[in-house]
Amino acid sequence: MVVIPIKNEDGYAKIAYSFVEKDTFSAMPIKTTPKNFAKLIKSMVGKPYGWGNLYFNNDCSSEIRSLMLPFGIFLPRNSADQAQAGKKYIDLSQYSSEERLMYLVKNGKPFTTIIYIRGHVMLYISNVKANGKVIPMTYQNKWGLKPKKKEGRSIIGGSVFLPLLSVYPEDPSLQSLANEKFFKLIYID
Repeated sequence: MVVIPIKNEDGYAKIAYSFVEKDTFSAMPIKTTPKNFAKLIKSMVGKPYGWGNLYFNNDCSSEIRSLMLPFGIFLPRNSADQAQAGKKYIDLSQYSSEERLMYLVKNGKPFTTIIYIRGHVMLYISNVKANGKVIPMTYQNKWGLKPKKKEGRSIIGGSVFLPLLSVYPEDPSLQSLANEKFFKLIYID
């Protein structure tokens, strides 16, 4: 049984009780296991992007914050502050996108490494193999990718799994997230 607040007839809050299945909830903090991360991410992926939590949807930093909270990891609200919140960080800004990606593949800790590129954060979740190449995979809530040479965006508009590549073969004119000016890895474990 769980206790939940509900609205009474006069519009005020009152306490109600509800029965829930054992496997639908757990005490906090939950263990930081890949299985638990996968379960939470599965419930979040595909939700719309909401800049500054517009319409109660997450933006990039609130997505990461919401994901970490059940594990007892409290992160600040915005991406710049999250970039300072880890136990350790590595600034790879001076390296090429290929060097950054190689470092992440070798040194990223799945589910506990946040990637910060000024104004945006994403979570490193694992490496995947594609066409004989090892590629870092991220989970993030992203409005869109910008073109390299012009204004505008290629809209994503939600929480997605997105590989980090030096060039996106589907549209090479898009700016790679791995090639942004700032690129820091934040270790939160």
